[in-house]
Formats: sequence, C-alpha cells, structure tokens
Amino acid sequence: MLVIDIETTGVDYNRHSAISIGALEFENPSNAFYIEFKPWLGAEIDPEALDINGLNINNIVLTHNDGLSRFNEWVLELKERTPVGQNIGQFDMRFLFTSYNKAGFHWPFGHRVIDLHSIIYYENLKLRRKTPIDDSTRCSALSSKKIFEFAGLPPEPKPHNSLTGAKMVAEVMSRIIYGNILFEEFKKYGIPDYLKK
Repeated sequence: MLVIDIETTGVDYNRHSAISIGALEFENPSNAFYIEFKPWLGAEIDPEALDINGLNINNIVLTHNDGLSRFNEWVLELKERTPVGQNIGQFDMRFLFTSYNKAGFHWPFGHRVIDLHSIIYYENLKLRRKTPIDDSTRCSALSSKKIFEFAGLPPEPKPHNSLTGAKMVAEVMSRIIYGNILFEEFKKYGIPDYLKK
C-alpha cells in the first residue's frame, strides 16, 4: 500500500492546488517521500489553508510540475501503488489527479483506494461502538482527530505536515491490522486493548 497525505491551498480541487505531498510504502515505511512545490498557475490560495499547513508559498522553490515530476519518479519505482489515507478518495486523490492533469502527466494509479475512515467505521461496528454522527448531514463525523484517538494516538500536530500525516495514517493501519506499533516515535502512545491481537 502507498500511504499518502497532501497539503493544499484550499478545499476545492478545481480552484485550489496541492502544494505538499508526504507518502510512504506501508510494507517498507523507511521508503518515504516528502516534497513541497508551488501551486499550479492560476490556483486560488485560501490563507486559512496555509494557516493549517504552515506553508509559505513565497518560500517554496520548486515549480508545481517539477515537484510533481519528482513524486511521480518515486511512485513509479514502487511494487504496489494502492493509495491509502484518511478521506483519500474525496480529497487527496482528487487534488493529485488535478495536479497530474495540469502538469500533463500520465496518471500512474488505478481507481481503487483504501479509505481509513471506512476502516474505522467498520471497526466501530465490529466493536459495537457508536460512530459519531454530524447533526446537520446525519452522516459520519469521524474526523482525523477521532480516528487517531481510536488508535491511541494524539491529534496531528499543528501546523500540519503531509509526511507526518502519512506516518500517522500508517501507524493507525499497523495498529488495526497487526496490533503493532510501526514507528518508534509513536511508542509512547499505547495501543488500546481492543486493537491488541
């Protein structure tokens, strides 16, 4: 699996741009990738998004296409490229697809993803735990914070960093699948009893 997290200039993949990609191979987590690059030409920039990820567009050197090209080279070397992430289908992969389109690059991924939200929703059902519901939409309100909490992890540090986000998603996956800690840096956060194998 390919664990991916993306930081952007806003929440609309048609108007905003990816500006940072963090990724790692789940089966070989030492094979990690991180890059920052400028937005695609004409992309809108929401200052609130930059507050969340702490990135300053003026300090980023790589162009959008150069950054994406480096990511693509790394991706093409992977044995498996099935993307996994939190809300990955509705957010990260849409931004990534738009970036590939804007750059004119061949899309190296299929159309299937592994969404951490769905996995945690299933785990809650299996454990007979109530999934939080958003009052206005009457849909799941499983945020990243709640998902990390489910696995015994703290909220993602602020400002958000795409590689840190990818590592946290991979850590959750490892705890759910194997009942194991994946990264030494998360060792101080115990695995909840319901995830121990």
